[in-house]
Amino acid sequence: MIASAPDGPGSRNGCASCIAGCPPHAYPPTCLHSHKRIMFSYYLPIKHLHMTAAGLSLLLFVIRAYWSVTSSPALQHKLVRVLPHVVDSILLLCGVILATLLGEAANQPWLLLKIVLLIAYIMVGSFAIKRGRTATSRGIAALIAIAIFVYIIGIALKRSPLSWFF
Repeated sequence: MIASAPDGPGSRNGCASCIAGCPPHAYPPTCLHSHKRIMFSYYLPIKHLHMTAAGLSLLLFVIRAYWSVTSSPALQHKLVRVLPHVVDSILLLCGVILATLLGEAANQPWLLLKIVLLIAYIMVGSFAIKRGRTATSRGIAALIAIAIFVYIIGIALKRSPLSWFF
């Protein structure tokens, strides 16, 4: 039988460390607050959506970069111009939600490096798709952007700033 404390965590008044007023739980508190449990139940689906969006983002970038280097008119199609931004917005939103769910655990060097490299990827990627003046410069920028993206994936998988080198 699990005992309850008269006041504080586990009391009939809910969790004393929670502003939202969690329902009563066992003392000593061994579980997450109920609202945190509910949010964490969404962690894996959000993580899978984030990973799927990352894969789609890379695929769409490679296709668009190829079309940019070859000067294909397909690059001007409305769906090609809009879809990558939708996918990237989902990717970013899921990343923010995941970091929020992790709370203090999100204050890690590997996560900060992912954010810095994401900014670098966006800047280099813009040269690969539209800002590069020649096909060669766009191609080189595309290869650099893909390398940055692969490094970001390594950081995410290894949870280390050393990425694939750890």
